[in-house]
Amino acid sequence: ETLAKATEIVQSFFVRLAEFLYTSQKALPALASRMDYMGAEILSQVATTNRLLIDLGSYQAALPAKPEDAGRIARIDAAKDLLNKGRPSGALVLLEPMEQDLRSGSMEGTLAYRVVMNLGVIALMAEDFPKARVYFNSALVYKPDDPKALANLGQVALLQNKKDEAFDFVQQARAGGSQDAYVAAILIWCLDAMGKHQEIDALIAAEPWIMEDAQCTAILGELAYRARAYDRALARAKRAHELDSKLPRALDLLGRTELAVAQIGLISSVPLPWRLPQDERDRLMRSVAALTEAVSLLEGQEDSEALAGVLTNRGIARMMIRDADGALADFDRSLALADRKSTR
Repeated sequence: ETLAKATEIVQSFFVRLAEFLYTSQKALPALASRMDYMGAEILSQVATTNRLLIDLGSYQAALPAKPEDAGRIARIDAAKDLLNKGRPSGALVLLEPMEQDLRSGSMEGTLAYRVVMNLGVIALMAEDFPKARVYFNSALVYKPDDPKALANLGQVALLQNKKDEAFDFVQQARAGGSQDAYVAAILIWCLDAMGKHQEIDALIAAEPWIMEDAQCTAILGELAYRARAYDRALARAKRAHELDSKLPRALDLLGRTELAVAQIGLISSVPLPWRLPQDERDRLMRSVAALTEAVSLLEGQEDSEALAGVLTNRGIARMMIRDADGALADFDRSLALADRKSTR
């Protein structure tokens, strides 16, 4: 009973506070500025937590050349599956024992290539860029001029803010002219980092197949979101989700864009919380739904930073539709995930 009474008092306080803010000429601009700042914070958070790209494609099935290769192939396939599901620590357990075979030269080249590529991705996900470089360069020993290894080296350079080096690697990766969506996705990030936005438009016009890949389309939507071209961002987020309904990046973008558009509408005409226009409420409900799907997909992954960002955004959307309990639960969990990451 005491808790219920306290909750009632707090809610009553916020109702009176809201009435004061919305009827005060001095307070209204400050509130709008705060919402604009909040939107900018969400946007900058996205730019840092969603940069890493993982090649979700599968490798051509290998035939065992030696009796022991069958077991190796099974372990490598299982490790790749875990990486696709965002579980690098489990993949590392499977792959680490094979490093002795790599050093002894007893492993067939095709399998060795797959092992070092996956170990490189694990290092990349752990932000151990020097180790990732070693593994991806090793992959080029087994498979010279390999587009995926070169693209991964480009991504390592890009994450280290070595833009020109990253661009050179990606250009080498595309020298063969193959239509590799993963390589194209890294090229798009690279061109964006270099400020070559007209070249991105030219790339899409020259190679329309890029827009048929979910990850590329989601990245292009992300760039539109950061440019505050929200109509284009929303269209690309929806298209990416159509192409791959299990891609967290697309759902996250869809939810954030709906949230951003709602915020802009409310900044220009701020209503009382209990008088939220139905259109904006519907938009916020769509935001919560998309972000909830993203949360469910990220739950089993080890990237706590990505999950924390999605929870934060969902908390903001829930707060705006007066789901205080849901918002607080999201914020609390987001903070707990951030604390866990900082203590590692």
